[in-house]
Amino acid sequence: PSLPPAPSPEPPPLPWLSEERLLALLGRLPLPSGPPTEAPATPSLQQLVEEVEAACRGETLQLFQAEGAPAALALPDSLQLWLADSRDRLLGRHGYRERAWQRLWGQVQRCEDLLGRRPAPQPSDEDQTSSQPQDPSPAGPALPAVCLRHLSEAYEDLAAKDKASRLKGFSELLQVWEQGRQKHERLLRPRLGSPDAKEQLEQLDQAESQRSQELCEHAVRFRSLLSRSQVALLRHFLQDLARAHRGLLLLLDRVPRQEALLL
Repeated sequence: PSLPPAPSPEPPPLPWLSEERLLALLGRLPLPSGPPTEAPATPSLQQLVEEVEAACRGETLQLFQAEGAPAALALPDSLQLWLADSRDRLLGRHGYRERAWQRLWGQVQRCEDLLGRRPAPQPSDEDQTSSQPQDPSPAGPALPAVCLRHLSEAYEDLAAKDKASRLKGFSELLQVWEQGRQKHERLLRPRLGSPDAKEQLEQLDQAESQRSQELCEHAVRFRSLLSRSQVALLRHFLQDLARAHRGLLLLLDRVPRQEALLL
């Protein structure tokens, strides 16, 4: 008898993947061809500041001209100082743009550390000469390693539980066959050695032979079923492992990198 195919567990939907790409990773849709569509470029903070300054200067001059001031009138010094101070607070040193850039840089660096993209720090000469054992990964395993380790441990636990459940059922059958063997031993008496009890001895021997044959057949069948079950779980594990690798590679290709950030 063959085991029914176990349903393959599907990963939960990830928030950073679209539904079409997730279905493509699961093998239900073909992967989209061609480069991904890029969103239209948004103006930078400096461009926005320049546009606001130009609009402020233009509206101020229009207001002065509407009140009868000459067209060649320059902007007041207070407005010039206010615009310069606003630009410095937004774009200058230790301004809003620099602080926002530092926060973004730190977040991207944290993401790269979690994904294991940044190379691990090399041990110094003191660490190499020290007799104390060094942790090869002070920051702990990266996110891809944790995901794959969790998947491996989950299937290992599933295989162990499946094996224990089948062994428990087969152990109950072994107890029945053991009780039959003990019964045959109790029926085996010295009187069966006489020629008059030859027929009873043959019946007892035939019953014990039948019990032993059934035990051997069921043991071989159980071993075959257990092997098929473990192989089926291994096959599903390899399929899910391939899906996990594809999803993690896609994640690594889509998250921002520090070298791709432009100030």
